[in-house]
Amino acid sequence: MVWRCSVPAGPKSSRLQLQADGLAGLSVTAMAVPQCVCFAGMAGLPASYGLYAVIVPALGYAISGSSPYLAVGPVALVSLLLHDRLEPLVPGSPANIDPNHPADPAAQATFNTAAVQVALTTGIMLILLRLAGASIWTHLLSKPIVDSFLTGGALVIAASQVKYLLGVEIPRGSQLHAVAWNLEQQAAKVRWQELLMGCCWLLILFGQRILTNIHRSWIWTRPFGSLLVAILSISTVWLGDLQSPPANVRVVGAIQPGLPPWTASDWLPLRIPLLSLLSLTASTTAVSLLEALSIGQALADSPAGRPAPPRELLGLGIANVAGAAFAAYPATGSFARSAVAHYAGAQSRAAGLVTALSMICVLLVGTCPFDVMPLNALAAIVIAGVVPLADFGSLLKLLQEDWPDSVVWLVCFTGCCFIGVDVGLAAGVLAQLLATMLRLARPPLVLAPPSPRLFQHEESQHVIQLQGPVCFMNAAFIVDTLQKHLDENSAPESAAKVVVDSSASETAALLFMDDKNNSNQLLGVTFNQDFGCFACGTSTGFRVYNCEPFGETFRRESNEGGIAIVEMLFRCNILAIVGGGSSPRYSPNKVMIWDDHQGRCIGELTFKSQVRNVKLRRDRIVVALEHKVLVYNFADLKLVHPIDTMTNPNGLIALSASADQTVLACPGLTSGQVRIELYDVQRTKWVHNAHSSPLACMALSLNGKLLATASERGTLVRIHATQDGTRLQELRRGADPARIYSLAFSKGNQPDWLAVSSDKGTVHVFSLQPRSPATDLSALAARQDNDNPAKNPVSPISFVSSWLPVPYFASERSFAQFKLPEATRSIVGFGPQQTSLLVVSTTGTFYSATFDADKGGTCQQQTLSSFLQKKPAF
Repeated sequence: MVWRCSVPAGPKSSRLQLQADGLAGLSVTAMAVPQCVCFAGMAGLPASYGLYAVIVPALGYAISGSSPYLAVGPVALVSLLLHDRLEPLVPGSPANIDPNHPADPAAQATFNTAAVQVALTTGIMLILLRLAGASIWTHLLSKPIVDSFLTGGALVIAASQVKYLLGVEIPRGSQLHAVAWNLEQQAAKVRWQELLMGCCWLLILFGQRILTNIHRSWIWTRPFGSLLVAILSISTVWLGDLQSPPANVRVVGAIQPGLPPWTASDWLPLRIPLLSLLSLTASTTAVSLLEALSIGQALADSPAGRPAPPRELLGLGIANVAGAAFAAYPATGSFARSAVAHYAGAQSRAAGLVTALSMICVLLVGTCPFDVMPLNALAAIVIAGVVPLADFGSLLKLLQEDWPDSVVWLVCFTGCCFIGVDVGLAAGVLAQLLATMLRLARPPLVLAPPSPRLFQHEESQHVIQLQGPVCFMNAAFIVDTLQKHLDENSAPESAAKVVVDSSASETAALLFMDDKNNSNQLLGVTFNQDFGCFACGTSTGFRVYNCEPFGETFRRESNEGGIAIVEMLFRCNILAIVGGGSSPRYSPNKVMIWDDHQGRCIGELTFKSQVRNVKLRRDRIVVALEHKVLVYNFADLKLVHPIDTMTNPNGLIALSASADQTVLACPGLTSGQVRIELYDVQRTKWVHNAHSSPLACMALSLNGKLLATASERGTLVRIHATQDGTRLQELRRGADPARIYSLAFSKGNQPDWLAVSSDKGTVHVFSLQPRSPATDLSALAARQDNDNPAKNPVSPISFVSSWLPVPYFASERSFAQFKLPEATRSIVGFGPQQTSLLVVSTTGTFYSATFDADKGGTCQQQTLSSFLQKKPAF
């Protein structure tokens, strides 16, 4: 059974959209029925309540939500949290071990009503937060908190289901040590029949996951693993009459058929104390919103698909309030079911309507088979569903790169596992606030700005980068640290002038200079789109130079101020310029459109924050700000696409120049993540783990089919296919960390080479021929016709890389190298021939060199020209 529909890109017909949404909704229902029966039992509610929680909440979210993929309904974490907090508040409920056959029906009825009231108050709180404009507080839920919360929650949920696999009775609980102790006490009562059945179901579920990882063409079967286990387990129990003596396998029992009852009349009076209700509501609200936003952002593959926090607050609020009127307990987005909707081709929230309608049909005609579904099968489905959420790799990465965030991870994880998931979440948020205050109070101060923009610094200058904002908490620390540095590294008379310049970096570059060094400074250098010429911004204006043959084309300099960014559009008369330096000609928060034929600016774009970078193509202007990338139509300067990014101090953006495809790459919302916009097909692709550390540089090939990225560590450069985000090659610049200044593909629609410049003073050239056969033919389609025979060297012992956890020896080394006379900042490009290399350095020097396309090795220098002569300022 394959329920998947691929809808063509571009304008889609209503018929195709409905078909895709219909099949996606049915696929979600197939997975939701056994899952929701499981989750209702975890919440201490009858099985029918799990099915009720899919119907009306899904309808409410479909009307008012923002994500087309989010499958709203009961989830494991909220179910576990609800049971643990409600059970002590409802007298008699601990005796109801089986909510489908309660020992105390009155207590179970009170518990059911209290769960509905929690759904009501959760919905009201979400709506109030939306009306109060409190969506900004969702940013307190950082990635370490999300990762640790999901990891801890996954372990707690899995542990709570072990008793069903073993066939023993222990009190419900959400603390790992308590669950382990209770299981140890019941070890002698383990039922081998239940254990054997449970192990079989786990083997099927995890075996299917392993097989689909090996054979990616079978991945469409993954959503139906739980349905397969449900069918097999029900058939086994029914054919063998295993629910009867002597086997006595525990089963779900009778599920009440029919539509959800009207429960709005039960909203009052409250069944639990008001303060306890509000406390529980705050916990369910936080968990619900965290899961929904995390899922929506992870699955969004187009600008319209990314969830908006204000809209999510409203959508989830309406879903829970409406659900509370029809016997639903708190609902939010499910990771597993949302992934099914996304893979099955959901195009809009209409898929949620289909899910709700099909669940109504199940309740009316199809609940009888689930009466004999064994509890060990339900436990296996839950365990298999939550184990993939555990991510200890994120902790290992944080321990290596960011110890304050690793402490946040451990605090949240420990609280979730050993105290409670709500307490763990609150502790994580508090720890994150303390870590942020620590960073503010002691911001890192390092000896060179990381921006790839080029600055010319005299020997008597001291360049210190402040990695963070200045505020009352750190002002004294910054002053003391800078003064200490000056005392240790400068003579008193050499610090006569202080310039704060942040034109090329989000963080300020502090330049301590002699008054006597009043020369024309190089502030920024960029090649045009085909490396035919380059433009440099100076403290007095800007200049443009031709590369082959080398020579100055024109200059526009005066005493009106400096230009930090000059972006050309091939060789036409239109340029984009941004002011910079100690005395900027234009405000650094403006992009000026300069027409050199008229000798004046013909347009401008003004922003509330400083411009970090600008890219041009014939139909688009792309501007990078601190936390945004803005795409404008070139013809009328109208904004066509705003994009939110993580903090982007270096203005990292890459834009394809070819008229054939419009591709934009920029940082995503998390460290090491890349967002790729494919405008011609109206799709967004994500490279979620391009690197383990923050990005430092990126570049697109001329046609936008290949993306090169490098991180702040600077040891590896990775090549990705923009059409699907697949990693094609991993190139090793060296073993020691370095600062990557520039990446450049050779010209042509199928580039053969990639050049990399860094602070080590060597430009590396890599061949773009994968050494191993392609595992993803569609990702490597752009490489099929490339006849370049060159291969990058690898380590002689690369064969051992498959046995090691870190594939160090498998990385490819550079094919050719060009050593600069001194280790200085530089940008790199390619000349008219594929094997000609162009380098522009911060010292005002232009180099051209060639390399052997067959043998590689050391490049041969052809040209050396000094283009920035020092002279007095105007």
